[in-house]
Formats: sequence, structure tokens, C-alpha cells
Amino acid sequence: MKRARLGLMAAVPLLLLTQGEDVRLVTRLDLDGAGMRVAYATGSSDRLEDVRTRLREASPGFDDEKLQAEGGHFTLTRTWRGNSMMAMPDAKLDIKDVVQEPLSIYSTYTWNETVKIYRDTATEAEKLGAQAAKLTYVLEMPGTVDQATVSPQATVTGGRIEWTLTGDQEQYTLTATSKRLRWDVLLVCLYVIGVLVGGALQFTTRRARNKPKRI
Repeated sequence: MKRARLGLMAAVPLLLLTQGEDVRLVTRLDLDGAGMRVAYATGSSDRLEDVRTRLREASPGFDDEKLQAEGGHFTLTRTWRGNSMMAMPDAKLDIKDVVQEPLSIYSTYTWNETVKIYRDTATEAEKLGAQAAKLTYVLEMPGTVDQATVSPQATVTGGRIEWTLTGDQEQYTLTATSKRLRWDVLLVCLYVIGVLVGGALQFTTRRARNKPKRI
């Protein structure tokens, strides 16, 4: 079984959720275990510096930051890309492919991550409003996600999962499994079946031709 770890995301500060209007974390997994992560926040321009500070706290190691500002509002995006999913104590990706399951026509991807929301620097008033503070977590996986494997409850569309996490809970464990059809393995299987069927037909035809005729 391959094991890859995705890092570069610390616990999410509650203040980021209360100061930003739309806060999202998007994790995208590639076929080979590589991927990318995007931390995204919008808000009013008067809170830009506060949100920027909190978003940076939540995304250490991200190597690309972009800011768009218009009409008194801003959109701040921080991105990390990697050729492999690097280590992180709270996230794990398991991949089962042709090496681990040579007889299966599916590759299986299982994701497990613990997301923490910390309140250390939040005021009592902000803590009281924690239930209304939301983090949208989006996970994009290869293939199709099995709804039964998704926890906690989320919106699932194909290989895309969207969780809505609220600030009144300090920790979430997110899990999901997807399956992707191995077309290369399937084509090989179909070829082998075709060869076997063709050989059987030739054998049957040859045997019928060589069978002595009754007089």
C-alpha cells in the first residue's frame, strides 16, 4: 500500500472564520498522489490585514499568494503545489493500485484528515458566535467518491466532496474513499479474453472441419 502525507496546513484560527466572509480550503489529489492545496478567503477591505494574518497562520509553507481587491471587498488566495503529498501529522492518503491489487480493475484512494479550529486569541463574544463561523472544506479526488465512506456528512458530486465545518467544534476528522476505473488493466483483460475466445473459436472450427463425415 502506498502511503503519502499532505502537510502545509496548521490548525485554523477561529478569528479567520469570524473576520472573513467566505473561508475555504480546497485539497486536490492527483492520480499519482501528487496534488495541490488552496486556502481562500474573502471579506471587506477594512479587515484585509487581519484576515491576511490569520490566513497565513493557517497555511504555513504555501508558496503563492494572490490578492484581488474591488469595490471595498477582497479575495485572498494562497496556494501550495507538490509533486508528492508531503508529510503532515494530521493527514494521510492511502492508494491501492495495480501493484497492491493486481486483479482489481479499480484504483482506490482513501483520505483521512483531522482539521482543528483553535480559539486561543478569540474574545468571549467571538466564541459565542462560533456556530455561525464557517469553514468550507472541499476535497477533489480521482474517480468517483463512495458516499457511504464520507464522514461527517457532506455534499458529494462525482469525485468532489464539500464539508461545511463550524467554529463551535474544535476538531473534525474527515474521511472519504474514491474509486477510479483502471482503463489500462481493463483493456488488457478484454484483449486476453478476446484472444482466448478467438482461439477457442478457431479450435472449434478446425475440429469441425476435420471431423469425418458420415456416409
